[in-house]
Amino acid sequence: MSLALIGLGVGIGALIWADDSPTATAAPMAASNAATASARSTARAKSPGVGNYNEGATIHIKSGIGPSYTSMTLSPGSDTQCTKDETAGRFPVADGTSMVIIMRVRSDLNEGSCFYKSSWHTWKVELPGGGGELGVFEQHGGIYGATTKWYEAQCQPHWTGGWSCRDDSNKGEGSTQQFWLTKTS
Repeated sequence: MSLALIGLGVGIGALIWADDSPTATAAPMAASNAATASARSTARAKSPGVGNYNEGATIHIKSGIGPSYTSMTLSPGSDTQCTKDETAGRFPVADGTSMVIIMRVRSDLNEGSCFYKSSWHTWKVELPGGGGELGVFEQHGGIYGATTKWYEAQCQPHWTGGWSCRDDSNKGEGSTQQFWLTKTS
């Protein structure tokens, strides 16, 4: 009887752990804003004050690829601190598609200095004919000792191949992290 209860406890624990596991894949081609918002709220399921949690952003392909699908490649960029399990890989994209990218913020006490440090990650983006870098960065603000923390999407400079990147940086606390990629030439 006790062996069966232990087995049941291990099974339930595995289900709970599996539901909380970080993801290294993206949700490609969310067909509507509702699907994208749902994916983002799933990414932010854990409160920032309670150990490790996911932070994400949505990449929108505005125009430049056409109606047929091609690939976008995401790989680690040149700048990362206190994150892990970032979205990486090759994903199908076309004009008008969106996808959610995720990074796991390392903020547990047992993560050492990451409990106190800000976190951020940048991604290299390869698109047909060019690309660039984008990042999600932790921001802090507040007055009179009341510090607030939020994340901002920021396009990095030097996009190539006629691609441009627009972001939601400096929108402040509570904004959603968004990137809009467009081929202009």
